[in-house]
Amino acid sequence: HSIFDRGISRRLCNYFGRYPIVKKVIAVSDAVKLPLTGLWPKTKIMYNAINELVYFPGDRLGPIRKSLDISDNIVIAMVGLLVEWKCVDDFIRAAQIVMESFPKTKFLIVGDVLYDNKGKQYKQFLMDMVQEFGLAKNVIFTGFRQDVPEIMREIDIFVIASKTPDPCPTSLLQAMASGPAVIATNFGGPAEIIEDGNNGLLYTACDYHELSEKMLQLIENNEKRAQLAVGAQQKIKERFNNKDYLLEIRTVINDIFDREDKDMYTSGAYALKNPTWHKEDAKWKAEKIGKLLGDDFLSRFTKGVDIIDIGCGTGEVLKRVTKYLEIKDIAVNPIGYDLSQEIIDQAKRSFLQGSFYSTVFDKKSYKKQNGISIALLIDILEHMQDPNALLKEVKQSCDYVICHLPLEDNLEVNVRGKKRHFTNIVGHINFYNKKSALELFKKCGFNIKKMIYTCSDVSADYKLKSLPRRLIAQPLRKVFFKLSPQFTAQVLGNCSLMVLLESASN
Repeated sequence: HSIFDRGISRRLCNYFGRYPIVKKVIAVSDAVKLPLTGLWPKTKIMYNAINELVYFPGDRLGPIRKSLDISDNIVIAMVGLLVEWKCVDDFIRAAQIVMESFPKTKFLIVGDVLYDNKGKQYKQFLMDMVQEFGLAKNVIFTGFRQDVPEIMREIDIFVIASKTPDPCPTSLLQAMASGPAVIATNFGGPAEIIEDGNNGLLYTACDYHELSEKMLQLIENNEKRAQLAVGAQQKIKERFNNKDYLLEIRTVINDIFDREDKDMYTSGAYALKNPTWHKEDAKWKAEKIGKLLGDDFLSRFTKGVDIIDIGCGTGEVLKRVTKYLEIKDIAVNPIGYDLSQEIIDQAKRSFLQGSFYSTVFDKKSYKKQNGISIALLIDILEHMQDPNALLKEVKQSCDYVICHLPLEDNLEVNVRGKKRHFTNIVGHINFYNKKSALELFKKCGFNIKKMIYTCSDVSADYKLKSLPRRLIAQPLRKVFFKLSPQFTAQVLGNCSLMVLLESASN
């Protein structure tokens, strides 16, 4: 938000900004970006924006004018802190010149100083100027105000008079949205926002004679003033509205995390920590999927089924589920998606019947072949920066979804502080309990058809590496899970939730 064009601030930004931990630099204008030469490759310009529900045109002859006794006058205003670099003194000098031709013009100085001696001295200097120039009846110091949106609607001309480049003054955008014509100095952010003569006027900084000429031009020409105001409002709607700004911010953040998530699985980092890609869990997970589906549900698959395993890893779960369905005389079209080309190649070698793709799943990449489509999201949502986006994408493409989510938001994990371990070793960034998992599915528009708890410890195929845990913790967890799966999930941990979801449109 600041222009670091010299000194230690610029050096610190350029130095520390180069570190890999700094993923992106957002600058509010090109003027802000320009001095940070070392950061240009990772810098994105994103101008400030305003809320059009707060700043919008209204009745110019409203209560503010009445309270200040300026109802029938042309009103020209500055809004902001009274600091020397904003050059409020040039505004007053220009006002003196304008008064010679239009003595009824009123000038508002909206804002005040921060409580330091230098600021107080500058404010006193400005007040002395007003007295010296004989402008006491025409220049009004309002102090700090809580009703700036209303003030913006009731003024005729708004001025930015800064003598050093302003990064991207929000007050300028607020004024452009609210109805007055705007005048600003011709450098920094204002020069990038204003198209001179189309949606505002620009003048040379510190040239108060030129500023007064611009003021007089707009006072004398009501039509020009209205034209500039309309152009300014249109520019705000097209380029500086809050909705697009928030969307752009989200896009930047999601792009960063999506790229990092993908890098983990495509660079070999995940495979280094998890060389088997959890292939050893495939048997019991496939058995649980079969149990969740059940014969009654499978009876509707008369025209066959597409099984789409998203984050398929070695393809072992997909292979086992396919064989299970084929035993039930159901025609299956097995499809697998994973980001890692290495693991996709392995899946192709071990399961020749499947079609595998090393890409992100989306509705464009998948074409339904059989009567019903089921997506498998087996231990995948906890890895994703934006699980909602994937669920919504899957909902538009598939009739049903089977999700398997580890319930790691439990007493055992939280007391022992193991979330960082899950993030570092297996890449988990989302942590769920039963309630938060079901809320996620409902929020994305799914109907919850069936659900079961699962526990890897219950499977005879699952072997814990730690001998004490294998001899003590695992048998205890088996006992408690048999008695109360919910208690085990909430307190002892190492449990997951498997849910059959139906797209609400079905």
